[in-house]
Amino acid sequence: MKVTAPGTPAARSLREVCEAARQANCGECWARPGDECVFTSVPASVPVTPGTPVKPARGYHVARFARAMRRGLITGPDLIAVLETLVVFTTSTVVYDETPGGAR
Repeated sequence: MKVTAPGTPAARSLREVCEAARQANCGECWARPGDECVFTSVPASVPVTPGTPVKPARGYHVARFARAMRRGLITGPDLIAVLETLVVFTTSTVVYDETPGGAR
């Protein structure tokens, strides 16, 4: 009989993980479930002038993702996928549900 280990579950998209984490309250700014920690528009690196296409971007503190994982709202692979998008971070680092240019 051949025994194999179960595969590693794949992480969801950044937007899906943010939506799931949004259901937890934030341990940094104490935003309530359903509310974002920060709301802005992207691309934020360019001046907003008439005709500049912008999209809403919702931001969430890293602390919120940790709370969401402890509550079973996101998985370990989901949390790792989010943290891998960051170079350095603290609990107050903000992760946006969309990055400029739509890149992850």
